[in-house]
Amino acid sequence: MLESNLISEIEDTYILDFGTFYFCTHYIVSEVNEGVTFSWKNAEKIMELGYAHYGKDVKISYISNRINSYAVVPQDWLKLFRGHETVQAVAVITYNKSALTNIMMEKLFFLSQTLRQFESLETAAAWITKNRPAIRSKTYDR
Repeated sequence: MLESNLISEIEDTYILDFGTFYFCTHYIVSEVNEGVTFSWKNAEKIMELGYAHYGKDVKISYISNRINSYAVVPQDWLKLFRGHETVQAVAVITYNKSALTNIMMEKLFFLSQTLRQFESLETAAAWITKNRPAIRSKTYDR
């Protein structure tokens, strides 16, 4: 994220033990650490930070910038989408064939219009910005 032309979009950065998360105007970008198993517990922490940053009445767009190899617990994503209506869109950037294979499996757990795969962070951000409303539900001053 820091090496992209989207750096001016960053409002806050959270460095956690399982990854780095960039809170931007229209989306959150994650860069999960190498070897992590990203679970419901991790997702809850990001949701808490999202509520604190954007407010409780938001629809969050999430960009997973998969610069590292890590595992996702698909059943936990089902909890997120079935139990909460917080996440409106997920964009996943893949950089190799194994990551592309993983995203094909993960799509089985998502509505097809909710999860999209991209080859660059800029393309994913443009899709979110163009196709989803801003995540803030009301005027927000920082």
